[in-house]
Amino acid sequence: MKKALLLFVSFIVLLSSCATRMIKVENLKMQETGVYETGLYDESAAEIVEFYAPEKKVFFTNGKDGSLVILQDNNGTLTEQKKISFDQGDVNSVSVHGNLAAVAVADGDKTRNGKVYFINASSGEKLGSVAVGALPDMVTFSPDGKYVLSANEGEPNEEYKVDPVGSVSIIKVNAVEPSMSVVTTLTFSESVAAPSESGIPVRTHDYLKEFRPDYSFAKDIEPEYIAVDGKSKYAYVSCQENNAVAKIDIVAGKVVTLKSLGYKDYTSCGVDFIEDGKAEIVSEPYYGIYMPDSITTFEVDGKTYIATANEGDDRADWEDGTEFEDHDVAKAKSLIKDFGLTLDASLLNEKGELKSDYKSVRVSPYDCVDTDGDGDIDILVGFGGRSFTIWDENLNKVYDSGSLFETYTAGVNKSSFNSSNDNLLVDDRSPKKGPEPEAIAAGKIGGTPLLFVGLERFGGIFSFDVSVPAEPKMLDYVTSRNLKAAVDAEGEYTDTSSANTGDLGPEGFHFISADESGTGNAQLVVGNEVSGTVRVYSLITE
Repeated sequence: MKKALLLFVSFIVLLSSCATRMIKVENLKMQETGVYETGLYDESAAEIVEFYAPEKKVFFTNGKDGSLVILQDNNGTLTEQKKISFDQGDVNSVSVHGNLAAVAVADGDKTRNGKVYFINASSGEKLGSVAVGALPDMVTFSPDGKYVLSANEGEPNEEYKVDPVGSVSIIKVNAVEPSMSVVTTLTFSESVAAPSESGIPVRTHDYLKEFRPDYSFAKDIEPEYIAVDGKSKYAYVSCQENNAVAKIDIVAGKVVTLKSLGYKDYTSCGVDFIEDGKAEIVSEPYYGIYMPDSITTFEVDGKTYIATANEGDDRADWEDGTEFEDHDVAKAKSLIKDFGLTLDASLLNEKGELKSDYKSVRVSPYDCVDTDGDGDIDILVGFGGRSFTIWDENLNKVYDSGSLFETYTAGVNKSSFNSSNDNLLVDDRSPKKGPEPEAIAAGKIGGTPLLFVGLERFGGIFSFDVSVPAEPKMLDYVTSRNLKAAVDAEGEYTDTSSANTGDLGPEGFHFISADESGTGNAQLVVGNEVSGTVRVYSLITE
């Protein structure tokens, strides 16, 4: 199929094709300030980052050796001060409030309950721990410091024989004796599930009932990331594989709702989901399942808004080697043969076969849509929104960035468009999840609410003014990735040192206010998972 070419010409093209109203302004620049290099490539050596303002210390989790690393920031020079190890298992997340740090640590058997450790942020001394649910993947303090919340993902083991329930632990902090903090762990039931505005239900994996007699809704839900509103009243929890966000009343200790986010419509907003070595963002018969990873909150005029980075991770990893392998995610070419689906004629060639350009597109066989009720599939449904989205406090959509990320990065470098974070192969990620927005953080400069969004695959960071939540203004895009790095004929790195690759795979963000940074400028700390680097950016206003 020959696609109509939409090249990156200007934001006017983007705005008209995606119904987004971005306004490019030049009043903020992200300037590289300092970097710490672990020297470890593709080992998850730098993921989640935090900052202890009184002593200008940067914390980050090292997934390679399961440690928490503390760096001293001396005017942009980052030096390792301390490394803290835990006997229990992987260190997944860290959050700091006052002089206290909370660290999420999984059990050596991730299907068993994990722990949240409390640490003196100044000395690094362990102050005790409390038990939480299985696989605590993210931890955060409430703004008032009274609570710590843990998203316990509850992933199954590799054989999928054991699948713990997903949960959220609310820890009422005992600052004097942290190990005596009171823990309330919440699980999820179908009674709190709510469809999206368009009627799409919370995404579950009901096919597992055929293979796992102990399957349940509670086991299916997998909390990923937590953000708390400015009043410390509600927590918002992304459940990535379920394409939903939970709203939790912290003080009452209950789940208010678990709301589906619905689908992203690429028939009205362009996408490049065809791997043909070109950057072509066009309308396609394709919906995306938002499936956000990181989530944050911000306030405008006293109202809370939630922003999500719509990465799109599925459960394919946990299906490998099982009798239901490839059920959650499959190539579109398998829809007819392996799943017995009938496809609309618009998706077929003259021989009645799926059009060749669509064959490698990654789709969810159970989510593809029959729009007209005639019994055949009209719309392919894949993973991720390739965007960031703003929602109101009731999780109704206020804004989505459309195809901004793909359109903009196509203009940055077409020869590496939609490459992955471990190669510079053009179009490599197009049939999968595109640039994969992963990290998101909110902050304020001079009273202006800002959002920062990082692309896990292509790399780089976007900044936005969200003073008008329905009409964000893009401020800047910066990348510390070397798009001219040494690669072989297949686009693979011939030298995987960060000196050659630059920063790869932004995983975690932390915003530092100008008052906390001590430099006079706000800063953004970034943990880069693939390159194993921690970088600090100064946020310069003009």
